[in-house]
Amino acid sequence: MDLEQVQQVVAKGQAHFNAGKWAAASKECTWARDALDRMKLDASGKKVLSEVLQMKAYADARRGQFRTAIMTAERALEISRSIGALEGEAEALHRLGYIHWHKGDLAKATGFFEMALVKAKACGAKVLIGKITLEQGNVEAAFWRYEGALELYLKAAEILKAENEIQDRSRAYNNMGYTMLLQKRFNEAIEAFRTAMELADKAGDARIRSMAALNIAECYVHLGNTDMAIDMMGPVTEAMLDFDDKAGIASAYRVYGMIYTATKHWPKAETYFRRAYALVKVSGVAEMEGAISREYGRMFLAKGDMERAHVKLNEALKVYKKLGVKDKVADVKHLLGQAKV
Repeated sequence: MDLEQVQQVVAKGQAHFNAGKWAAASKECTWARDALDRMKLDASGKKVLSEVLQMKAYADARRGQFRTAIMTAERALEISRSIGALEGEAEALHRLGYIHWHKGDLAKATGFFEMALVKAKACGAKVLIGKITLEQGNVEAAFWRYEGALELYLKAAEILKAENEIQDRSRAYNNMGYTMLLQKRFNEAIEAFRTAMELADKAGDARIRSMAALNIAECYVHLGNTDMAIDMMGPVTEAMLDFDDKAGIASAYRVYGMIYTATKHWPKAETYFRRAYALVKVSGVAEMEGAISREYGRMFLAKGDMERAHVKLNEALKVYKKLGVKDKVADVKHLLGQAKV
């Protein structure tokens, strides 16, 4: 087998990757990695191997396999350094930052993003600079530094627009919208999410489109329009299941739980929160585990089951304390004050 044949396999993996089919993408990347490892590679071949490893690292992170993802991204970094590929090195550092952000290690994520940005600027990789700026916004949002996050998302969107990079610009608007949602600026958030959906349609990215639609549904829950929320949720849940995106499915189940809490359909609400919690424990996304436990606790609080509300809210408190997110700790403590047994 030669390098050209391996690249055909990589193309199949990329197609799965673009569709959000993480297990299939990881499988193709593993096959390509093993084939490349059996070859005597020149600098060009090693560059391909580094790109394969980065794709696999991302796919594995999305499946909650963080240890494997980190080891894979670290190997990609070593290969890029060994051949003097500065942009490849920046990409690998960016990937490591993303993995650590996704697993909730915000301090490590920040360090990797800073290193990646220095390398990306040194080689003039403008699209990558836009992507890293977007990820830095995610870290700011995780710490509830919302205005700083919004500034970074807007900056990322402008950089990516200048480079005609539509897919990540849609991510920037989606994340911008979610930050506004957290600020309770629901109507503004919906506008940002609709922009994200339009851009995702142009990019052919059904995964980002579905996530933006899910976020619009959450806005409608907060606005008291549960009928509109349910209308948005059907296609979203089907898409998330198709993508095998466990974090996305968990998020969809969380919003269903919120809908049925608002309508006081307690058995349905509890069923969806239970499903969301089971999935997020598998995916290993700490911040999302905290969010699900918090909303699960809110449901018991609304239902008047103070004992179980205490259990779930304390689970959320433990997660947020571990992540070091002081504002979310304060929010959960406020809810615990309402859940007096």
